[in-house]
Amino acid sequence: RSTTSGSGFTAIATGLSTTSYANTGLTNETTYYYKVSSTGSGGESDLTAEISGKPKAQKYTVKKDGTGDFTVIQTAIDATTDADTVLVYAGTYTENINYNGKNIVVGSLFLTTNDTSYISSTIIDGNQAGSVVTFENGEDATAVLSGFTITNGKAYSGGGINCSGSSPKISYCKIVDNQAFDSWNYAKGAGVYLNNSRAVINQCHISNNESLGSDWGQDAGGIWIGNSAPEITNTVINNNSATWRAGGVFINQVHSSGEYSLFSNVRISNNEAGYPGGVYIYSSSATFINVDFHNNITGGEGGGVEVIFSSDSVIFNSCRIQNNDGAGLQIQASTVKMENTIITDNNNWGINYIGGSADLLHCTLYNNSVNIDNSSILNSLNTIIWGESEGINNNGGTVNSGYSNIQGGWEGEGNIDEDPLFVDAASGNYRLSDYSPAIGAGTATGALDTDIEGNPRPNPEGSNPDMGAYESSL
Repeated sequence: RSTTSGSGFTAIATGLSTTSYANTGLTNETTYYYKVSSTGSGGESDLTAEISGKPKAQKYTVKKDGTGDFTVIQTAIDATTDADTVLVYAGTYTENINYNGKNIVVGSLFLTTNDTSYISSTIIDGNQAGSVVTFENGEDATAVLSGFTITNGKAYSGGGINCSGSSPKISYCKIVDNQAFDSWNYAKGAGVYLNNSRAVINQCHISNNESLGSDWGQDAGGIWIGNSAPEITNTVINNNSATWRAGGVFINQVHSSGEYSLFSNVRISNNEAGYPGGVYIYSSSATFINVDFHNNITGGEGGGVEVIFSSDSVIFNSCRIQNNDGAGLQIQASTVKMENTIITDNNNWGINYIGGSADLLHCTLYNNSVNIDNSSILNSLNTIIWGESEGINNNGGTVNSGYSNIQGGWEGEGNIDEDPLFVDAASGNYRLSDYSPAIGAGTATGALDTDIEGNPRPNPEGSNPDMGAYESSL
């Protein structure tokens, strides 16, 4: 037998006395090549011409009423081999499932119908007996969980989903009402726990999960990310809570060369923790593209996002950080880059620097100022900071600003101090009205090619770009 046509053949069976032989333990969807010989009193014959076969992946059904192949999801998983599919019919399955290293697809009827009602009607209930779903044996991106409500899990790490040393794809799931609990400390990731993982999470809703305990160390009501580089897209993370840090997301020690957590088209809102309410980034690299951070609540200073001891760059591109309790963004001994980002109406500073540096390029800050201490560096270009009597409160830090509109004024080439005349700031519309002094007042040197909505800059081509996150159509 060989997996290569014409070469690499090895004997898999000899001395057979029957006319048939079953070759088991093969990998689904892999082509195998065979040659056969026979042995008689005159010796062994020549090998036959090559023949081939490809084992087909199997589909198993799970139904509560007993009319499927199985009634228990885990029993179906145990029967599978790689590339198989477990199709789960609607109902509530009270169990805790483990993929056990199998790269298989487990999904509700959403898989075959695209009917999103099956996401809510196909429930895996962990009965507070551990993580509802576990990946811990090297599963890769071909291990898929799709179309379920994952609920009522309770574990030290990952009440809903625990993913350790594995990189599955999790899509179209509601991960709700789970707990990470430890009677002492260090409960992590009530909704999802990712450790040493490159998991992909897409089109999920992660909400109402709690990280609880009687002491300190309860982190990440929504998602805990450690030594991992996940990709999280088109997902809502809201109404989660943690006793200590990060009601929404905790990103911990993700700083290997080229590795970072990616969030794209995500909403992180109404999460609550001791600090910060939304996202806590510790000694990590992360990129946020078109992410909304709003209405997160903290008992500390960083309501929306807190970045600490992250010397590798943390990037915010086309994001909105708004209406958070506490500072919208708090930076401590870290490097942050912000492009086409809006920071408004946070219940403290828009940005609070406690050491580190930040680059603001084509950003709009309104109704919250920037606070800088004596070890911080702020680089501002083509940016608007307006709505407070002083746009920048500098306590001895370094400010390098050019071609920016800063209330109260600031030295630097091309800077202005004029009402930007937003279309309707009171209603959250920070586009520039036709007579805004910020139109064409930026510099093309170092400018971005598009604005927060993807419109080209500058407009018209060949002119100077506008200040702020939006490029005017004029």
